[in-house]
Amino acid sequence: MSIKRGELSPLLNSGCKNTGLNDLVGRSGVGSVCTGCHPLLSELVGNSIWTSVKITRIQKVSDDAKAYCFESNGEPLYPAKAGQHIIVQAYIDGEWELRRYTLTTPAEETSYREITVQREPSGKFSSWLHQISESENMIRISQPVGDVTPDLVSSKPLICLVGGIGVTPAVSIIRSIANKEGNSRQLIIDYSVIHEGRLVYKNELQAVAEQKGNISVNFRLTNEQGFINQNDVVRLVKKYPDSEFYLCGPSLFTQAVTSFLGNAGVADDAISIELFSVPENNKVNQSKRYFYLGLALFIAFLAQDVLQLKMPWLENLQAIETYKIYSGLFVVLYIFSQFIMSYNKSCEAPHASATTYQQHKLRGALAPLIFFMHSTQFGVAYLLMLSVVYFGNFLLGLFNHERIKDPLKRIRYFKYWLPMHIALSVLSVALVGFHIYVVASY
Repeated sequence: MSIKRGELSPLLNSGCKNTGLNDLVGRSGVGSVCTGCHPLLSELVGNSIWTSVKITRIQKVSDDAKAYCFESNGEPLYPAKAGQHIIVQAYIDGEWELRRYTLTTPAEETSYREITVQREPSGKFSSWLHQISESENMIRISQPVGDVTPDLVSSKPLICLVGGIGVTPAVSIIRSIANKEGNSRQLIIDYSVIHEGRLVYKNELQAVAEQKGNISVNFRLTNEQGFINQNDVVRLVKKYPDSEFYLCGPSLFTQAVTSFLGNAGVADDAISIELFSVPENNKVNQSKRYFYLGLALFIAFLAQDVLQLKMPWLENLQAIETYKIYSGLFVVLYIFSQFIMSYNKSCEAPHASATTYQQHKLRGALAPLIFFMHSTQFGVAYLLMLSVVYFGNFLLGLFNHERIKDPLKRIRYFKYWLPMHIALSVLSVALVGFHIYVVASY
């Protein structure tokens, strides 16, 4: 939600420290999308979240990745689920730095934690980890968090489509299923990397697949075999019908595979996606882009209507009944697409909400252009009301809490802004429905 730590001070001072995490989230909106910052928010309200640990093993698992095994210095480690992650905090160059890493430890393991880290050339934390030895003792970790955790005993096959270092949750899943006694679900892993030198845990994954009849692993070397494509996904869906899918990898990888699965007829609720975190500076830059894009499109729409800068070909096109109907239906689909994030949140799918949050803002910025393709004027009577509500909601979304710098004013603004945004969104749907009724009647 782009809310800084310091901006929460007024709420913390006004009682949220006593009422806890849920009150802080409810009153400020912070942590209400992906929940990834909840451990740090929990610390802000006075809870102890850090466990001091020692490194007991560092193992090179590929050309550019190492596994780090942590054991507690005394405090208990609570059971984790396969697919969960921890926050690792280390004292680097005089400051406490922190990063989030997926656990590769089997589910329910409480004697140690393991993470696998790929070295990034410009990554401060990963570079530091790749240089340290087992003697490093200024490290703390959080208890496990995360809600993208597959069921290990379902009767449906689980297909993990992973790329690069995104294999880490799949490693935890395969270890968990391999260790489980009795009935456990069928697991298929399709693991994409550029070349063999970047395969993580290759020997272990191969050995488990050979020993367990319910587990299979396919290594996809993209510099030799090419990237996973639509035909590959269709074959998997046909071979393992009624499967559930778990995706993890770079954003372009997960976007492409999600599209392939949709084209193959896989329902959205059968797909789970574990996302890599997005650097804060990228979020800020994207935030600026959607704001200026939306503002420019709105000014352009006003100018063409007020100054009568019309395009004859578009005016003629909009006079055709068939075009009116299909462009109107496109506007309807656009409006309903803006409820995707709300739907994900109502289904308690915060990671999906995090994915659609930036998309929601970017799509919202296109509102003047979508309207322009259907009509180049505001209209009269109830059509004028529809236009005012539509553009009013667009401007409200454009001038959201991110535009306010003062922390206390920003939080207060958000408290009133959100109900208004929801109300105008619902009113837009109602007015569009009335417009469709009138058109259909005529």
